[in-house]
Amino acid sequence: MKKSEIVKLAKQGHHQAIALLLNHSLKARGIQATVGEHAGTLHILLESQDTPSQATYGRVIHQGLQKLDIATINKAHVYGRAVGHPVFEWKTAVSLRGENIILDESQFTQPPSPPPKHPPAASSSLARSPSTANLATQTLKPGWGFWCGWMMMSLLGSAIAFLSLYYFESRIERSYGTTKVIVSLLTFIAGGGMGLLVGWGQETVLRREFPNSHLWIIRTAVGTLISTTLGFFWAGYYRAVPTWPNAVMFWLLMALPIVACQWTLLRPKIINAWLWLVVPPIATTVIGLTLNFALPDSFTLLDAVVMTRWLFYALSGGLMIWLLRDNANVVSPPTPSNQKTYRQILQQRSRFNYLFVLEWLGLTVAGWFTGQWLINFLPLTSLISTIGRILLAMLQGLPPAGFVFAQSLINDLPNVLSLAIWFGLVCVLQWLTLRHRLDDAKTWLMGSFSALAISGVAVLLLKATAFVVQNWEVPGNAIVEPWPLPSFFAPSLPGLIMATLWGASILAQAHFWQRQKFSATGWLIANLGALAVVTLLPILQDDFHFLAVTPFVVLTLPAFAIAWMAAYAYPNPTSRRTAK
Repeated sequence: MKKSEIVKLAKQGHHQAIALLLNHSLKARGIQATVGEHAGTLHILLESQDTPSQATYGRVIHQGLQKLDIATINKAHVYGRAVGHPVFEWKTAVSLRGENIILDESQFTQPPSPPPKHPPAASSSLARSPSTANLATQTLKPGWGFWCGWMMMSLLGSAIAFLSLYYFESRIERSYGTTKVIVSLLTFIAGGGMGLLVGWGQETVLRREFPNSHLWIIRTAVGTLISTTLGFFWAGYYRAVPTWPNAVMFWLLMALPIVACQWTLLRPKIINAWLWLVVPPIATTVIGLTLNFALPDSFTLLDAVVMTRWLFYALSGGLMIWLLRDNANVVSPPTPSNQKTYRQILQQRSRFNYLFVLEWLGLTVAGWFTGQWLINFLPLTSLISTIGRILLAMLQGLPPAGFVFAQSLINDLPNVLSLAIWFGLVCVLQWLTLRHRLDDAKTWLMGSFSALAISGVAVLLLKATAFVVQNWEVPGNAIVEPWPLPSFFAPSLPGLIMATLWGASILAQAHFWQRQKFSATGWLIANLGALAVVTLLPILQDDFHFLAVTPFVVLTLPAFAIAWMAAYAYPNPTSRRTAK
């Protein structure tokens, strides 16, 4: 946005444009200005390390506002305080129609309350008004939680799109063969589908920070469609003529159409939006060229594209944070309803930071490997199987249906119990990362255990009942073979049972997050998305490179989800903020 456009908006009384002009003038003096408007009165908060001078900056604000000659504003209230201090050190009323500054506090819209004895609990009637409530919380800017949400939704959307493309491509190839028309059509559909998934995911994160963010979805979809289509056709030319200029053009096509479409939404509202048009394409080209020529020959061009695309998401998320923070007074960051909620959000953001993500990843990996070791090497399974065979010998006199039912229960119990122990151990180690960050973390662990126990019993009973129905005519001495220990990637009944236990624990944990005032939607999306990625994996058994990065996706998505939920765990009155 040009300076002339900002000045024009400021003359019309647009408080965000006024804030932008004030911050531009006061930045060199180390002062941050936040502006709100209520009932024809501007409310301007000045903050710095040391309290700004009332006489100096009250007069500066007065002169600046008179130069703007705002027709719709007659007066302004100016507040000064030190950064981090909850109480205003001074207050000044400024007339925009007279020549002098009005220092009489009786001219305020509402008289302030007397100074409190305990500053942390202090609040005046002005501080409780809608305009000044927003002033105190305008500094709540995007950070690590925003980046985690951006990465989670982008990774999830692209992973599902890539895996779905492989799935349908393999089905169509077996049925109709592979032709240029079919491949081109699949590429076209995959590009649009990936753009919609990634665009929707990024918009879900962006809507709390940016007005009219719903337009982001269609722009991302169109850009990704153009990028995928042009990149597909240029890849064939690049393979035929593998020169440096062709390689540079290929990698530029991977990012430039996407950010160009997104830039059209950022340009009217974001200063320095040109960086979004320049930095990601250049960085993507450098990363893509490096991977393309540095990776072993066993890695295909598609492997390099997938890795580059994920690094592109990480870089673009960081750049988006910088742009939003730099334009906080223009794009209207989220505003919790009161100081208590504001402080709570800041505490949550400091607790669920990058250290939490690293702890969660490390302990989750340890839980998966330790659980697998316990299942394979401890004699628990064989011990239960031995006891089961003894019990079966004692139950030979039961009716056929009862014997088959008992036989199914006894044979399946070791494997269901092994899975419950495996998942339970993972939950215990994950709980270690939460117990110092949440007051009620023990409830999370107990809820997970209860869900595993209930779902395990339900699986045993349902499977035994199904066995009775299928083997109604089986004699009493029939032998029902136990189902094998499930493979994590096998699309079979054991895999379905494993998903049932995992899904039950996810739902129980989602209920816990909801009670903690977190958005359980993020948790469900992350875990069910990871489950979908695992379900689609069998179609890639011949491609080790995709399998190698899948554990990273599965393990990082829940950690990113928690950090994102903690950063925005407060009511959002409107899902999409509209620009004035």
